[in-house]
Amino acid sequence: METMELVNKKNRRPVHLSRETYESIFNLITSTLNEKGEITVNQLLDYTLQDKSIKIKGDLGWLLLQVKQDLEARGIIKVRLGIGMHRVQKIKLVKWKFKAALSELNAGKLPLN
Repeated sequence: METMELVNKKNRRPVHLSRETYESIFNLITSTLNEKGEITVNQLLDYTLQDKSIKIKGDLGWLLLQVKQDLEARGIIKVRLGIGMHRVQKIKLVKWKFKAALSELNAGKLPLN
């Protein structure tokens, strides 16, 4: 089984996921953002947890946040903090980076460890 080491901007301990799990969550996040535009992280979690067709083993919320951080570190998504007391994280696709990353992922060229 191939595994991927996720990129993290915060110099935390590296996370390794199976390529299959990473691709499933990558597609889930990017297709949701492509369809909905800019959304909050909480909305992304809600959309994901409500989708009964997702068949991923493990804590889906944790996995989703790990892949979100990886996509942010790779520049595929942009995360910004909202204004005000709650400082909600809003995320959106960086379209040109997404297209390049999708091509690399489909060709099996995203870095593996």
